[in-house]
Amino acid sequence: LAYYETAITRNIDDLHWDEKEQTFCDATIDEYEESVHVCHKGYISIFPFLTGMLDPDSPRLKPVLDLINNPEELWSDYGIRGLSKNDQYYGTEENYWRSPVWMPINYLVLKNLYVS
Repeated sequence: LAYYETAITRNIDDLHWDEKEQTFCDATIDEYEESVHVCHKGYISIFPFLTGMLDPDSPRLKPVLDLINNPEELWSDYGIRGLSKNDQYYGTEENYWRSPVWMPINYLVLKNLYVS
């Protein structure tokens, strides 16, 4: 089991971590069939932390915690936003993932902060 967990963690780092943006991003294939990141800081950026797959000694932990703690990004007086306040899609059109605070996600943040 540890082998698979290690492989999954490495794949998440290799496929989804964007060094320039310092966050986990969606991955897709561009018109040249090359893997590229689509970065919209929000719940997707903190899922490795939410699921407990981000080790306390991971170099990714500080940027994830900084994203959670930043009031210009995910932090709000009411909980963690679904999408960064700075994102071009924040609070636009279909607002389902674009700004509301979801209690289950906030519970996972608190649960994993307690463990970290």
